[in-house]
Amino acid sequence: MIRSFLTIYFSLSFAVPVFGESLSLVPGKISQLQNNSSLLSFIHYFTDSKGENFREKIFAKDASLSFRNIPAEMFSLGFTEDTAWFYIPLKNDTSSDYYGKFEIYNPYLEKVDIYYQYGYKDQIYEILAGTKHVYEENFPVLDFYLRPGEEIQIVCAIKSGTPLRIPFVLESKKNTILRNSLVLSLSV
Repeated sequence: MIRSFLTIYFSLSFAVPVFGESLSLVPGKISQLQNNSSLLSFIHYFTDSKGENFREKIFAKDASLSFRNIPAEMFSLGFTEDTAWFYIPLKNDTSSDYYGKFEIYNPYLEKVDIYYQYGYKDQIYEILAGTKHVYEENFPVLDFYLRPGEEIQIVCAIKSGTPLRIPFVLESKKNTILRNSLVLSLSV
């Protein structure tokens, strides 16, 4: 009995990350996204109840942070007063330039801050969308450009007073321009 318990315990200990152990934060590949892979598979997150600013630690890939992946079938983190920190590393592994549009698509968020860093630069850029704001039509957006082989790291700090749905949309600017042209031509 004890031997079978120990066997199961050690088997699970190798399969499940231990508390405080971070997931491997491998960048999502643009080619996979273009082949209809879910963006959720490239998003890592954790929650914080103390209000600490983890921006620098996330970009430094601090091993003390415990990230989790978002399961494909999950569309909400549930109701929480905590700040959710999302980390999305992306790499352009194609032979073409990639013009991306990353949007936080949720009208009822208490706080939204977007930080990003290109792989070849040390500087961290920020889009501070603010707090206590209802985003009716203009959601917080990051437009970015990646040449072949380049990477970008996107970090979002989001606090929601409602159940936090996974609010991210990422699409190619080429697709966005085509979609916007189609909408304009249909509405005329």
